[in-house]
Amino acid sequence: MSEAPRPGLQRRFRAFHAVQRLSTAGSRRFTAAGRLLALLFLGAAIFGADPRETQAYRLAAFLAGCFVVAAVGVRRTRPRVLVRRELPALVTAHEAAGYYLCVTNTGAATAHALLLHDELASAPTAPLAAARSATDGGADNWFDRRVGFLRWLAALRRARGAALEPVVVPTLRPGATLRLFVPITPLRRGRLEFAAVVVAQSEPLGLLRGLVRLPLAEALVAVPRRHPVPALPGVADPRLHGAQRLVRSTGSGEEFFGLRDYRPGDPERHLHWRSFAKRGSPVVKQFADRFRDRITVVVDCHQPVADETTFEALLAVAGSIATRPRAADCELEVLVAGESTSALRAGAGLGLLATLACLESVRHDTHQAIAARLTRDAVGACFVVTSTWDASRAPTYGRLAARVPGLRVLLVGAPVTAAPATWLVAIDPAQVAAGLTHLAGAPDARAA
Repeated sequence: MSEAPRPGLQRRFRAFHAVQRLSTAGSRRFTAAGRLLALLFLGAAIFGADPRETQAYRLAAFLAGCFVVAAVGVRRTRPRVLVRRELPALVTAHEAAGYYLCVTNTGAATAHALLLHDELASAPTAPLAAARSATDGGADNWFDRRVGFLRWLAALRRARGAALEPVVVPTLRPGATLRLFVPITPLRRGRLEFAAVVVAQSEPLGLLRGLVRLPLAEALVAVPRRHPVPALPGVADPRLHGAQRLVRSTGSGEEFFGLRDYRPGDPERHLHWRSFAKRGSPVVKQFADRFRDRITVVVDCHQPVADETTFEALLAVAGSIATRPRAADCELEVLVAGESTSALRAGAGLGLLATLACLESVRHDTHQAIAARLTRDAVGACFVVTSTWDASRAPTYGRLAARVPGLRVLLVGAPVTAAPATWLVAIDPAQVAAGLTHLAGAPDARAA
């Protein structure tokens, strides 16, 4: 848990918030011409303070009158529109995507040169994240190293999830609807919370804009990046290593296997009448059992020291394996090991990706509980994705590998402190796609 910023920093961050809000309000309220004339008005007011020395006060008075007229015009030019979002099911972090804003003019007059500002709400951890960023000393210039305002702005944008540019709406007649594309590149994974849409329309002088804030709360989930995964290794004998039987009793599948003597309880429809007639004793047909393959993916969220880059790569590995196309009769189980171990059975659907996108690293170590659960529950191909490796984990997973032939431990980022093993795959966080290629091959092939 991060510590709260010091009182001095808290005052600085409150000032940062005030400056950021003032800047946002000014950029939305004033047009480009309005900002230029406002600066000219300030200069004229300063130099025209003494009317005996200069005539600049006349220019200041004229500009003040223009802004008074513009302020009156703003109250008469408030846009009357209805806005609706069309969000995609999911987007991928750090990859360009987009959504649509549908704008309908509900007023009686034609709307000209509207601007739409879509607002994202900050995450609850935004102040602390901004505090750490503003005091970590990683700035590129002297001012930001001393003040930290630019780093604070960058942290605030990342906490919100994206930086959205305003969308220009062309002429919109009464009752008409336009569907406008809004580009978005998520700066992080997780939920992006939309709060409202601010609609701006300039008054006749073109100096100020009238603003209407339309509350429109929605959420968009940015999932971790996913990479191609080769054919996953299976197990030699599915009957012995975790495959799920699709029939209730042995020998009662659908594929004909052979003949055997009748046993009490065998169904009459399986009698082989021709052999019964030859031998004079009942003979039944025996069928081969059908099994469903099973893949288990364990996401180990334990990190003694939080490392965001490594954890992002860990989730990318887990998401790539969990969402890889698989046969219809192959069952997928995802175990999330955080403060406790919980199972997800969402398959390769959107719910699984959304859950992975919202995971955070924890300090609680559950590798013993993971090994106990995998030992107790028969599994087929099993992939344990972790970023922690030490002397206690090596023997634990070594014993588990002896019991589960389909086990693979995918170690993301951490150095290996034991002898290389056939079931251990080291993956560089900067080369996740290349590391996943080592998963190809049979379970008994070395994949390090």
